[in-house]
Parts: sequence; structure tokens; C-alpha cells
Amino acid sequence: MASRATMVHTLVEAGPSYYDPAFDYMERLIKDGRNRMYFSRLIEHLFYRQYKMTDVDSLIFKPRYDKFGRFKDEEVLAAFELKFKSPRTVEGRELELNGGQFLRIRRVARMLKVPLYYFVSIGGEKFVLFDVLNVKPRFEKRHDGPRRDYYAILDMDDLIVSKSLEDLRTDLELLLKGGRG
Repeated sequence: MASRATMVHTLVEAGPSYYDPAFDYMERLIKDGRNRMYFSRLIEHLFYRQYKMTDVDSLIFKPRYDKFGRFKDEEVLAAFELKFKSPRTVEGRELELNGGQFLRIRRVARMLKVPLYYFVSIGGEKFVLFDVLNVKPRFEKRHDGPRRDYYAILDMDDLIVSKSLEDLRTDLELLLKGGRG
């Protein structure tokens, strides 16, 4: 609430045209999340124990232009599975990811003609990138209570870790220009 009040009061003279687009965007994200949940639950209900679901979050396209600068077509460069982790959940030099989802994402990556990367933002301060086909996680059950689950455990020393936005730009550029990283 305090951040919203700060945003509104910072440029109060700008009025709703200043903050309405942000709220519209948040509403669309909530509706999108509800629709994903609805679709997932619908599949589970209609086809009980017949299917499992996962998604790939983002695709990066590179537009191509003709010699006159007109848009011609676009090439898919990469697919991304996006994750956000709190720094306190990344213990030591290990990164824990949902093991079942990791295995499904890896199967999808084998079918794609473009690389599929995980992009993990750690508190928005550090970024981890890796191609799911070029890492060797170990899999194990971990934790107690509600966090108990099957995890893919990756050694951070085997991953691309960008510690600044400048590093991230360089690392992404290398991945996107070079393919499988």
C-alpha cells in the first residue's frame, strides 16, 4: 500500500493517466494467472490423471528486414522458463528447482529447434542462466512440511551467473548469438 501511495502522490498532478496503465497491467496479470489456473484445473478435472501440464514462459524473436528496412519475417532465437527466487532460498552454491517441472522442460527442450534456457532472477540483483540440455542436476526429495518436494539441484558454479545488468546484457547477447550455452 505504501508504494502505491508513494507512486500516486509523487506525480499527483499527472492524474490517472500516470498510474492507470500500471494498474491495468496488474489486472491483466491477475486475469492471466486465473485463466492459467482455470485451464490447468479444467484439464485435471476433464482428464483425471491422464495429463500433466507445464508451460514455457517466453520466446525471443529476432526480426529480419529486407534491404529497404521493411519487416520481412522473424526467427525464433530461444525459449525461456522464468523463475524468481528470494536470496534467502538460494542456499550456498546450490539452486533448487522443481524436479518434475525441470524434467518436463528438458523433454520439451529436446523437441525444440531452439535452445530452452532457465532464467532465474535472485532477488532482482543476481541472474542465473542455463540451457536445460547442458546441465547435469542431481535429483532428490528435500525439506519438511509444505516445502517437501522433489528437486533438481544445480551447482551454481556450473551455471552462468550475472551479478549486474551489464553482465546480464553481455551474457544474454552471447547466448542469443551463439545458440546453446
